[in-house]
Amino acid sequence: MPDDVVARELCELRWHFYCGPRFLETFGPCETPADLERTPFLSPHEGRKVPLELFCGTATASAVLTPRVSSENIRFLLDCALEDMGVTLLPSYFTQDMVEAGRLVQLLPQWYSNKNGSKLLIVTLPNRYPIPAAQALIDLLRAEVPGLLARA
Repeated sequence: MPDDVVARELCELRWHFYCGPRFLETFGPCETPADLERTPFLSPHEGRKVPLELFCGTATASAVLTPRVSSENIRFLLDCALEDMGVTLLPSYFTQDMVEAGRLVQLLPQWYSNKNGSKLLIVTLPNRYPIPAAQALIDLLRAEVPGLLARA
């Protein structure tokens, strides 16, 4: 983070694994983190191999995934998963509606990755005397966003 900005933490983020229901029917169950290594991966990371550390409470596991598709655009990765192209890693707040509608399946729901970052931040320029509207927006975001994401 550059020295000339101020970062305030809003809340933690969780990144989970998702795929389309037909993909899961075709490919079969994914019951352990090691099972992810045999799935076509729709990756938010670059590279021919993507090493991930996964967390479940106090337990950890490692997996090295081989991307079928790589993109930093999570909407694109979601669309690929909905078309049954593979398993992708997405933030849970982004997928809740599609999981509830049955269009997307969450794999290994207890396990998550923080490789994409585990915190949502508000980043501003330093200012001893912020304008009231900016401060009101920051206060509103700090009050409301954690609750909204916690429901996801």
